[in-house]
Amino acid sequence: MLELRGAPPGELPAGLLSRVREMYEVGAGGVSAGAVASAAGCFASAGANADVDAAACAGPARRGVWRAPVVIIDGRSGSGKSTLAATLARHLRMAGVRNLQETGPDQWYPGWYGLAQGTQMLVELLSGTLALRPASISGVPRDNGTRGYRVWDWEHSRPGQYVRLDRDRPLLIEGSGSLCPATAIAADLRIWVECGPELRRRRAIERDGATYEPWWDVWAAQEDEHIRVNQPQRLADVVVYSM
Repeated sequence: MLELRGAPPGELPAGLLSRVREMYEVGAGGVSAGAVASAAGCFASAGANADVDAAACAGPARRGVWRAPVVIIDGRSGSGKSTLAATLARHLRMAGVRNLQETGPDQWYPGWYGLAQGTQMLVELLSGTLALRPASISGVPRDNGTRGYRVWDWEHSRPGQYVRLDRDRPLLIEGSGSLCPATAIAADLRIWVECGPELRRRRAIERDGATYEPWWDVWAAQEDEHIRVNQPQRLADVVVYSM
């Protein structure tokens, strides 16, 4: 595990970009052959909290349906995940990585009590199980080169717009609950962002204000359970200590 100290906003921790760029052929913007996934197989028996040795399954032998590199960034609310993901995406594009797709469980959490469901939906997305395949969505034609998900409609408390993802394009995933044994198997690089509770809460409330404050303890309890069950920091290749 590589431990890195956080950087000022807009900058990446020293050593992180080079670690990520190892997965890409920079210049042509293509994907390196070593990063292409092998055949799926683990997911049939591995749920979100299955007892899986991620390190043994990662790298060139990682499992899943994605044919391009997958990076996962997890951490508690307010830790700096979104800032790190945005900065990493910008640096990758500057380095020549094209067609980067960005998403995460915050697009499909089914409400304030939905962190665990969000994790399981990510497992399904990365494994290509039927629940999230285009053919299972009414009006969306089958396409073996794509996967997708329904964005959660918070106003009406129901699944909304369908978003299609291309499994031949690199994928950057960020959000609380993203890293569990089953998603770790499908990723080329796993990052955990660590930050103290006081700073995290201040950041989150400043960001989301009155909407989030009454739900802070509810969400924090679900994060506690995610950490207890899935031990995401132990699954990470890189731990970034946010400033």
